[in-house]
Amino acid sequence: ITDISTDHVFGTLFAAPGTILTIKGQNFGTNKDVISVKIGELDANVTSVSDTEIKVTIPEGFTSGSAITVAKDGITTTSDKTLNKLEPGTDVSAYALKNYKQPFVADEAFCNEAGVEQPTAANNYGNGTWYIPASWTLNEAAKYITTNGVKGGGLYNNMLCLETGWGKPNVISNGKMYQTTVLAKGKYKLIVTATEYRPKQGTLYLIAVSGSDIPNVDDVTTSSVVLMYNKLTGDNGGGTFEIPLEFSVTTSGEVSLGFVLSFGSTQNFKVTSLKLEYIGETN
Repeated sequence: ITDISTDHVFGTLFAAPGTILTIKGQNFGTNKDVISVKIGELDANVTSVSDTEIKVTIPEGFTSGSAITVAKDGITTTSDKTLNKLEPGTDVSAYALKNYKQPFVADEAFCNEAGVEQPTAANNYGNGTWYIPASWTLNEAAKYITTNGVKGGGLYNNMLCLETGWGKPNVISNGKMYQTTVLAKGKYKLIVTATEYRPKQGTLYLIAVSGSDIPNVDDVTTSSVVLMYNKLTGDNGGGTFEIPLEFSVTTSGEVSLGFVLSFGSTQNFKVTSLKLEYIGETN
């Protein structure tokens, strides 16, 4: 065995019952009737064999840390990699999110078009430039600062940020900033760590949505694609705090996570990180 991988949405070493495990190697032959595969102590159903590849279906009841063993003609070989089950409490941020914590990365196309460097500690994270954050989708309402003729917004001073006033436009109507990912079926908890928010009399939603787009502010509470939302109000006055959002995905597929807001003057929010945790199976 030279390598193993699965078709699980969270990466090649995660697995769930029914997902496909691909075993790479050599000298497997082509007769699947003389090949047997164990995942831990469980027999796996071999679906295809070539001299360099075996495909099997992950059986019910497998556990994290399961070793993969292939037997043929009385000879066994075991992979040096093991499979992981998606357990409650697993932090899946690195598998499901992109550009989700400091130091944030700016969109390369924006940097090239605007003629600015990537924000780094060496240049004081852009020295006042408003960037577009890489891997995040912003609508036109969220792009309200022009740098060398190019509209940007959403990333400022190493924080995900949208705001009005303080030299910015006095109104944002249905500003959207989100990213789309693929999640396995299950229950999740998104935790946003922020340093400041001042929605005051405006409207700010943290939102999870099925699909690749998010609704306008007025449609959040009634839209059929919204999995869950958290409406933020008031003025926290600064200081680090966490914003939680628990939601369920009933069928593996695309999910969009982020923010939609309508602000009047001198309103904002500033985010330093996001964390996505798998918390269990759906009912």
